[in-house]
Amino acid sequence: ALQRRKVGYTYDISTSSQNYYKNRYKDVLPYDQTRVILKNCNDTDYINASFINMPITTTDVVNRYIAS
Repeated sequence: ALQRRKVGYTYDISTSSQNYYKNRYKDVLPYDQTRVILKNCNDTDYINASFINMPITTTDVVNRYIAS
C-alpha cells in the first residue's frame, strides 16, 4: 500500500490561501520539498505538480517524472 504522507514532508505552499483553490483535488497535494516550481510567471510559481524519482532496482538508472 502507498503511504498517505511521508514523514517530515509538508504541504504548506499547496494549502496556503493563495494556492488552495488551484488544486483540483483537495486530497492530492504536492509536498513543498518535491513540488515543481514555475519560472518566468508574473503572479505565482505554484502548480499542483511534483517531481518523482523512481530508481530501477539492480541498476544505476533513475527514471524521473513529473506528476500533475
